[in-house]
Amino acid sequence: MSFSDLYPWQREDWAKVYESLDRLPHATLVEGTKGIGIDHFVEWFSAAVLCNSNAAKPCGECRNCTLYHAGNHPDFHLITTEKQTKGMTFPFNQYALRYDPDGGKRSTRKNLRNTIAISQIRDMIESAVTKSHISDNKVFLIYPVESMTVNAANSMLKILEEPADQTFLLLVATNVQNLLPTIISRCQRLKVRSPSEQQSTDWLIERGCDKSLVEIALAFHPRQPLICADAIEKNEVTQFDDVIRNTLKVFTANGVDVAALAESGKKLGESDFLVRLYQLVGDLIRMRMNVNLDKITFRYLSNNMSSVSQNLNIDKLYEALDHIAKLNHEIADGA
Repeated sequence: MSFSDLYPWQREDWAKVYESLDRLPHATLVEGTKGIGIDHFVEWFSAAVLCNSNAAKPCGECRNCTLYHAGNHPDFHLITTEKQTKGMTFPFNQYALRYDPDGGKRSTRKNLRNTIAISQIRDMIESAVTKSHISDNKVFLIYPVESMTVNAANSMLKILEEPADQTFLLLVATNVQNLLPTIISRCQRLKVRSPSEQQSTDWLIERGCDKSLVEIALAFHPRQPLICADAIEKNEVTQFDDVIRNTLKVFTANGVDVAALAESGKKLGESDFLVRLYQLVGDLIRMRMNVNLDKITFRYLSNNMSSVSQNLNIDKLYEALDHIAKLNHEIADGA
């Protein structure tokens, strides 16, 4: 067996981690955005800590690597949410079952839990104080760590303050601002960089994605190539594009009418569309004033937006921007 290659944009960050494998801190906070393969990065990280090869790690051949890749390494522990588990691929979805707070009986409930419970952290701490079974080390991956309940986070402080020997915690966050400062301060932070726009484009085209679809997808999900690839595969990109083009037609027909604009975006869902509408109005303002054109979101529609913007009242556009922002806040507060 072997591990899949790292994504091109991860190799520089991985090189730094690799150099420090023999002097890792007890707890590492791995930070990165969604859609860049952060789960793949921490898969390498976890496997390398467990690997006992004297050569490159993870070697993919030793007993530790073989067991890890098979989904049954006794010294690797994954603590996550039910919702996150559903979207995971093997072997992570297999490891997640070990710390399932309901023992796999979630089918009795309609909604999957989106939090890490205190019972999961307590079980983790109990495992952390025992000796490793096969590897010299034990690895506990908590992902996404910001999903811990307040009680779970407070319980986590115990193991952060009193680390067990040869036990390494990898705390993965995609929204680190939602994490308790007391957790952050007890970890060494590792920021996994997002790919550049060019790296994202090159990777998607190398996968065989149509260049025009790549341009549209990256407008909706900038520097998130994995999300773009999924959207292209599911034929969602054309739908996104249709919604934005139809919205531009509404601007042409009705001017700056937020109610009419909101109606045009129902296919994307209210919350998501309001984000896109905010971006589109911002683009039209830049076009109308001919400023900050390098910050335009929907660059592939520049010609369309330029002609539409010239017939719109700039004050009305700013009013619409404020109104959309208010609607977004109301939805967020009610969530």
